[in-house]
Amino acid sequence: MFIEIDNDKDDCIDGWMSMDIEVTIDGEDFDFNPSCNFSFSEKNQTQTGKSCKIEAGMCSGFSPEEEFQIECDDGRVAEIDILCPPEK
Repeated sequence: MFIEIDNDKDDCIDGWMSMDIEVTIDGEDFDFNPSCNFSFSEKNQTQTGKSCKIEAGMCSGFSPEEEFQIECDDGRVAEIDILCPPEK
């Protein structure tokens, strides 16, 4: 049982509008393309019945600020930092 997050960590800091993120939960893949400038929240269920909440503040200033987090109902948690352009 594992959670893996794969992304191009430089998407937002390089000026892209969104970030390509692939999440693997217990061998099942989920693809996300959250906007770099807006927060993101979604709940997914795996084929095995695990429920996981995905939240990201991205570069919006909202919590979880500059992070992409996954928390599953069985207590597993994974997160990555989102690199954002410096504020002007």
